[in-house]
Amino acid sequence: MNASDDAELRRLKELKSFKLLDTPKEVEFDRLTAMVARLCSAPIALVTLVDENRLYFKSSYGLDVIQTDRSVDSFCVHAIQGTGMLEVAETTTDPRFCNNPLVTGATNIRFYAGIPLISNGHAIGTLCVLDVVPRTLSQRQREALEVLAEQVMTQIMLRRQVGIAADEVTTDYEVEALHALARSKRAFKMLIRCNESMMRINNEHELLVSICQTIVELGGYGMAWVGYAQDDEYKSITKVASFGDGVGFIDEMKLSWSETQPSGRGVGGRTIRLGQPIVEPDVLHNPDYALLDKAKQYGYRGVIGLPLRHKGRTFGMLSMASNLPFNLPAEEVELLQKMADNLAFGIMSIRDQHESDRIRLAIEEVAQLATGNEEHNIFQRLALAMVAAVGADAGYISKFLPGNPPTMARTLGSVIDGKLDEECDYELAGTPCDALIAGDECLIPVAIKERFPNDPFFTEFGIEAYMGVRVRNVASEPIGIVNAFYRQPLQYSEAIIETLKIFAVRVAAEMERELVASQIQHLAFYDSLTNLPNRQLLHDRLQQALQFCSRNKQIGALLFIDLDNFKILNDTMGHDLGDRLLRKVAERLSLCVRESDTVARLGGDEFVLLLEEVSDAAEIAAAQARVVAEKILHSFSESFLLGDHEHRCTPSIGIALFGDQTHDADEVLKHADLAMYRAKHEGRNAFCFFEPEMQAVIALRAATEKGLRQAIKHQQFLLHYQPQLDHEGKLAGAEVLLRWQSEECGEILPAQFIALAETTGLINEIGHWVLQTTCSQLAEWAEHPEFSNLSLSVNVSPRQFRHPDFLEQVLSVLHQTGANPKRLKLELTEGLLVDDVESVIVKMAALKLEGVSFSLDDFGTGYSSLSYLKSLPLSQIKIDQLFVQDIFTNQNSSSIIRTIIALGYSLGIEVMAEGVESKSQREYLKRLSCHAYQGYFLSRPLPVAEFEVFVRDMLASTS
Repeated sequence: MNASDDAELRRLKELKSFKLLDTPKEVEFDRLTAMVARLCSAPIALVTLVDENRLYFKSSYGLDVIQTDRSVDSFCVHAIQGTGMLEVAETTTDPRFCNNPLVTGATNIRFYAGIPLISNGHAIGTLCVLDVVPRTLSQRQREALEVLAEQVMTQIMLRRQVGIAADEVTTDYEVEALHALARSKRAFKMLIRCNESMMRINNEHELLVSICQTIVELGGYGMAWVGYAQDDEYKSITKVASFGDGVGFIDEMKLSWSETQPSGRGVGGRTIRLGQPIVEPDVLHNPDYALLDKAKQYGYRGVIGLPLRHKGRTFGMLSMASNLPFNLPAEEVELLQKMADNLAFGIMSIRDQHESDRIRLAIEEVAQLATGNEEHNIFQRLALAMVAAVGADAGYISKFLPGNPPTMARTLGSVIDGKLDEECDYELAGTPCDALIAGDECLIPVAIKERFPNDPFFTEFGIEAYMGVRVRNVASEPIGIVNAFYRQPLQYSEAIIETLKIFAVRVAAEMERELVASQIQHLAFYDSLTNLPNRQLLHDRLQQALQFCSRNKQIGALLFIDLDNFKILNDTMGHDLGDRLLRKVAERLSLCVRESDTVARLGGDEFVLLLEEVSDAAEIAAAQARVVAEKILHSFSESFLLGDHEHRCTPSIGIALFGDQTHDADEVLKHADLAMYRAKHEGRNAFCFFEPEMQAVIALRAATEKGLRQAIKHQQFLLHYQPQLDHEGKLAGAEVLLRWQSEECGEILPAQFIALAETTGLINEIGHWVLQTTCSQLAEWAEHPEFSNLSLSVNVSPRQFRHPDFLEQVLSVLHQTGANPKRLKLELTEGLLVDDVESVIVKMAALKLEGVSFSLDDFGTGYSSLSYLKSLPLSQIKIDQLFVQDIFTNQNSSSIIRTIIALGYSLGIEVMAEGVESKSQREYLKRLSCHAYQGYFLSRPLPVAEFEVFVRDMLASTS
């Protein structure tokens, strides 16, 4: 027998010693499961005992079952193998449980959290909660599950002890032991009842009274009360709740937890001071008992004090008194202390919830406050709202007066006892506000008068505690303070600080309202990277220039500038260097024009120069525009120093003249843009003027766009299918390729119209048609065995993927057509990853959950997405055909292919080679262990009928 077998035998022996298996339901256990279900907001909760071959549910909530086979519920089996909580946030993605019958079956369990029930070092079972939706527990819920697991185990131990005692009672001593067990069981019932009160009641005082009442009525004590420790000079104990006969004597006493005070030597004082339970079996036998006279007067004998603790600090105590002396066993004291610990937990939960509500209300209050017509009006209303939100007795908002560092401040809104006070200037020195010149926050929880004896405000109004937060402007410079004052000592609360910070932000916004408005205006019309005018401001200035030239018979010029190969810098050296280059370019362009001219950045690496009032003659205007263009080219001949990196960059420049003819600003921009592309086409690092014949290109574009709209309306599209083979040469599926059947031009390939469709937004409608047709084809093939296992890949454009409704569109098409999502693969380009990659990942993950897979097309030619491959839920990357074509003639292409294949294997992603056109290419790729292939060597893209023949021929050749 090995060690694990021996440990299992001892565990089973421990389990069976409790005699719990196959026993009737018991209300004590059922109360606990119902309680844990409610506290954890879970539909199912179980007390599970793990036997040799089964799981027996001693108590179940939300699941009508008595037992299951051990193989069915592997959750609890895993849970008992550890000593802490097992939490499974999403069962379907956890390899340990994704095939569990509770997950895959009708129960559909998606979440599990369980705590092992441990006795003598052996886990006999679990207390667990389950849910049908993926989720996690909050920290409070985890703590509650741990506490209630302890109570389940305590109930199990009590049940066994009572059973043993009842079987073995023979002497008076044993009868007394049985009575002690009965008291322990009664204490446990008190514990359960108090926990139920904590779930039901969200008012602190009401909860405390209910607990005291339960102790008296269910526990058999004569009186119970709760006191909180104060940090005042006397270290007093304030009674906050009580129940029972004779509680009045507590009100008559000035209680303390100070060792130097006579009343501090009582049960309550020692409990708070020592932070542990204090038991007086019979106060009449203790002549040093601090409240002996009062105890005799009211007839109390046995007294116990239980500390209320939070984060290592005792903040109060729960005391119980009996009319009879008692000798409480350690087990009962331990149970009672658990009740006190749970009560402390409940108190803090209520306070946390109230603080959260206070923050929420503060946010709502700040959001609803409208700016007044007068400056002080809004600050006064902010001060009133702030004082109410943090429960302060006084508070004010002030701004620093000029000075470096500031020495004076001026109040903008002051509140004392709920009423507005007059505003004034005051010195910072000698006040707690002085600390906020350099620090972000200041807390003085008690005795502020002693720290600032010369400040009359604290003495006059009896202020005891202070909390303040510094107000910063948009440049993170200190400009003011928000303060809150309290007449009682203040227990530090993060919620109060956070609330003050909320008001500080709003105060800063109001203080800088004009500055913020100016900044918003600037952001609306200027590029944030280069500080040049943006597209909107350029458009306005160009329109004004057109109007001026039309009225005054003048000629102006527009230079459209695009940086050559800028994308390579971004992809290889990073966006930081790219941004530095753009700023340097902006500086050089500004030196090439007059102050009256405009240099603007349209976005990316595109800049525009607007030359106004150049001349009244077109020839002279063209000559002057040429001079500026040549000046730009000359300035770019010098390299750009980007930190430690020296970079050479060239521009392509398009020039469009405008004058007294009727022109639209967009039209002029299009002319200059078109001329720029001509310059780029003619070799780059050059300039080109717009010529009338270029308008033909624009006309062709307009005609193509019109034809596309008609094609969408009349569905003049069809799909071709290019086969895709796996590494064994078996048909895996096909890539769907779009064709436009134009009545005028015949069949038009995507390269001739997709870019235009993308620019005009027509790609969304076209892409939806492709997706709808593809899924319909998949649904049709699902009925035919020879096609049912084929997958189809659909290209998705960046604009289509970024559409807000793309996710819903895909799911809707799958639902309407009945297509199997696992047979649909969406091909994305690397360009999609340039912006907002996090949003892309979210959409991909959502579709992958439905079964849709993803392929990254033309890998290695576009945006460098290596940093995102780990987080993208890809199943495939495709090697661009350019690399495949040069596989034997270009060593770099061969190296890139080997690298991509190795990368795919390391990440567990399939690699497909595109553009395979020869047997030698395929054999070479096969030696490199490439997963899949596609290209004219295998087959050209085929219409659906020919593709189906191709499939059948392949099946016939391999059968």
